Amino acid sequence: MKLIRHILSIALLCSLTTLQGQAYSYNGDPDASYFTARELAFAGNRSDARDTLTQVLSRYPEYTDVQCLLAKTYSWDQEFDIARAQFNQITSKEKGNKEVWVAAIKNEQYAANLYIALGLANKALVYLKEDSEISALKTNILAQIADTQLLQNKLKATKLAEESKQAFTLYTEGE
Repeated sequence: MKLIRHILSIALLCSLTTLQGQAYSYNGDPDASYFTARELAFAGNRSDARDTLTQVLSRYPEYTDVQCLLAKTYSWDQEFDIARAQFNQITSKEKGNKEVWVAAIKNEQYAANLYIALGLANKALVYLKEDSEISALKTNILAQIADTQLLQNKLKATKLAEESKQAFTLYTEGE
């Protein structure tokens, strides 16, 4: 008899939990929530914005603007891997969405993944033929890569010069 009461108690608790969970599902206006989240994000309240955006996506998982803003908030908070996953989901379905491509490319730039950013720019230009903004991003990325390579070469040359100087000093002291 105790076992039956225990089982009934658990069943009742599970059904109440299910009903309570359903009461908290998102039922708001997705557009109004998007604009509210956007204001929160731009005001620096990105965590609150993400909560709102996540709620909207729980009911409207294909709402691209919401998904894109969510990814941007992660990028702004330097959570580049999470942002990348979000951007990849969108670009795999909506190949012609310029805003998403630009944000995805910039995410990789911020993460200092210049070669990935360059690859994304090239891929975006396949879908957004001759887009001036994407082309400008690509040019900027190429310049960043060149600057990085130049800096690396200077550091190598400086290190080599220091090693040569040390070797010369050891050699001349040994005479």
